[in-house]
Amino acid sequence: MNQKNKELWVIPSIVTLVWGLVLIPVAAWLTNVPMRTVVTFAGIKNLWFAPVSAWVVLVVLVAAGCISCLYWRSRTALNEERRKSQTLETEAVSASETQRQETMDLINTHQREMNAIRVPAPCLEAVWEESFWGEDTVDGQPAIYLSGWAFFSIHYGASACVLVQASVNGSETVSIPSIHLGGRSNRKQFFTNVVPPIGTHGEPLQATITFIDTRNRRYVLPERTFQWRSSLGDN
Repeated sequence: MNQKNKELWVIPSIVTLVWGLVLIPVAAWLTNVPMRTVVTFAGIKNLWFAPVSAWVVLVVLVAAGCISCLYWRSRTALNEERRKSQTLETEAVSASETQRQETMDLINTHQREMNAIRVPAPCLEAVWEESFWGEDTVDGQPAIYLSGWAFFSIHYGASACVLVQASVNGSETVSIPSIHLGGRSNRKQFFTNVVPPIGTHGEPLQATITFIDTRNRRYVLPERTFQWRSSLGDN
């Protein structure tokens, strides 16, 4: 027997029987019939024709049974609704958690795919024809200059760029004459000043140059040896 039938029929029937057992002595008291004679045929006959009609007792018993049945059936229906509500709430929470997990899995999968196909950062290469340095002045202050010719090439994600700033060996970044690059093999001249001066007079200078383009992207070239030249006019 399932729980639903038990709550709809068995329990109300038991309650009705209990009500009947309780009301029998009450009916006997109301009709002035001895309790021991109520359960006999003669007792039932006397109860039927008693001053207080047995119909009243019967109506009371039927009403009590109906009320008990209605009460238990409504209680059963309320419990059933509560169970359904709890089940739906649990399923909604589970579905929400499942959907959230699926969304996170999709995001993670998309991120992994994007990382797999992400284009590397632009890379600048330079093949130097000549490079030299010498002493100079900037606004009356001692400085040095670095200059030279090189074939510049830009790779990975940038078909063209314009180099507008440079830094030498981590010195302060300064503006330089613009170097326009478009793909590979761009023969360009490079020139910049460094304040305060670095290097030893008359000796080669090991320099690492960092370029910055108009999009604020940085390109660090490998260390390069710049030969000493006393002035820009020397050969």
